[in-house]
Amino acid sequence: GLNGSQTPLEKPADTDPKFILMAYRNFAMTGRRVQLEHVWPAVQTAMKALLARDENGDGLPEWADGRMTFEDWTFSGSAAYPAGLYIAALRAYMLMCRTLGQKAEAKALEPTLIKALDAF
Repeated sequence: GLNGSQTPLEKPADTDPKFILMAYRNFAMTGRRVQLEHVWPAVQTAMKALLARDENGDGLPEWADGRMTFEDWTFSGSAAYPAGLYIAALRAYMLMCRTLGQKAEAKALEPTLIKALDAF
């Protein structure tokens, strides 16, 4: 358990992008819009958390404790692997937005995607 001097570790850097990509993959493979609508609130929460991590305005999230799900190493800032996952997840999120009739949200994210690709 945690005592007063310990803080919980944040979740691994690849968790939110992988979740968003899985949601998109499941929709793309099955075409089941009802399933996409079911997970959409959690997808939006994950993307909002990722977008909030862009501390320097370059379009890519930063992680203070950059742990990976299946790796035994850490990093700080934006490493190539989670940044690449994030860019793919951002694009998938934009496609899901369009599918669900949220075209304005997808359009608003275009500058972020362009900055992220440039920074990557």
